[in-house]
Amino acid sequence: MRVKLLERLVVLVLNSMQILQRNLLKLLSESNRRRSELARYCGIAPSAVTAWLKCEKFPSPESLDKTAAFFQVEVSQLFETKPLSAKERELLSKFHRLNDKGKDSALGMLDVLLSNADFAEESA
Repeated sequence: MRVKLLERLVVLVLNSMQILQRNLLKLLSESNRRRSELARYCGIAPSAVTAWLKCEKFPSPESLDKTAAFFQVEVSQLFETKPLSAKERELLSKFHRLNDKGKDSALGMLDVLLSNADFAEESA
């Protein structure tokens, strides 16, 4: 029983590392940033970032927080299986900076845009 649980835990950690790897590579590419810049921002050796990208090591919680701040995303976004596009991240970042009244207004504006066929994606 314990062996099965341990096996599942190992698979979960490896999957998380692979998702993080994929998302970090995409964020680095989209932002035209270098691994060395990320390492400097996090206060770690460049070899640590390389180890993350090779799925050899998992970042500490502090490094995850700093990495998310470096890319201006939430930590949870580093582990999303379908990462947000640059435009989606920009929209979310701006939305988070609004107060409640501003968020309500933004949602109302989005409803207006979505009611116009010129702006809405076709429904499946």
